[in-house]
Amino acid sequence: MRNLTLPFAGLLLVGMSIGCSRTDTARTGDAAPGTTSPGTTAAARNAEERREYRETMQRRYDDIDRKINDLEERAERGGKKVKAETREAINDLKAQRKEISARMSRIDNEAAEGWNDFKRGMGEAMDKLESGYNRTLEAMKTDR
Repeated sequence: MRNLTLPFAGLLLVGMSIGCSRTDTARTGDAAPGTTSPGTTAAARNAEERREYRETMQRRYDDIDRKINDLEERAERGGKKVKAETREAINDLKAQRKEISARMSRIDNEAAEGWNDFKRGMGEAMDKLESGYNRTLEAMKTDR
């Protein structure tokens, strides 16, 4: 009997030390990176969602902004015919870009009740701008 007690006691101590050294997120309330803990408030989750949404939309906006500026430069270099044919389309793209910029400034102030509608409208406006850019770019390619 004595021969079994010593190994068993050793296993018990090892098991206890392993159990004590791991982080228990359920006990501490800490969440794994990129997740929310059970104690996270709805307001904190909402703020995090808005931050992530703002960053995503800002990246898309910056990308399309650069593309519109490049498109305008290409039209200028393309001569009078290309310039004249694309001027209206580029002006439309700039107006849409300006509206999106104004919408983006309202992201943090949009009421929770209208948040999903706001995101849908913002996404649709960005999609429309990007497709308008693509149509204008293709029209410039075929005019050459």
